[in-house]
Order: sequence, then C-alpha cells, then structure tokens
Amino acid sequence: MESLDFGLGYRDHEDPNYPDLPVRIYNLPEDLEVHVIEADSGYFWREKAEVLRPQELGPWKHGFSRGVALSEKEQMVGYWLMVW
Repeated sequence: MESLDFGLGYRDHEDPNYPDLPVRIYNLPEDLEVHVIEADSGYFWREKAEVLRPQELGPWKHGFSRGVALSEKEQMVGYWLMVW
C-alpha cells in the first residue's frame, strides 16, 4: 500500500546499494483498514511475460489479489486489483 498515493504526502527513500533508484514512499492514513477480497497464485496473463522472480516465492511467483482499503478519518475508500 505504501506505493499508492492517498494525497497525504510522501518521502523519498534512497537505498545506498542503488543510489540512482530513489523510491517514493507515500504516507498511509493512520486508521487504514485493508481487506483482501480474493487472492490466488497462478499465471493469469494472456501473453507469456518472462519476469525474473525469486524461486523462493514458489507457487506465488505469479498471482493476483484484489480488495479494498478504508479510512474513516480521511473519508477514503480505495479498491485495488493487482496481477503479478
């Protein structure tokens, strides 16, 4: 969730091992509730995509998840669907 912009500001983080790749970390609402509706492992792409991922992920090397994130304080509802 820290890669989603909720409009609450952010900070830039630099990894000393990769100084040319700064990472922007967005602030999350303090009361954020994350609810996963569905998640499954497997290959869900129509076309073959060769993406190198650690073998340690096992069956979760590819998969998807979807759900909602809620913040009463910020009066926000977010929906996500992610396929990897």
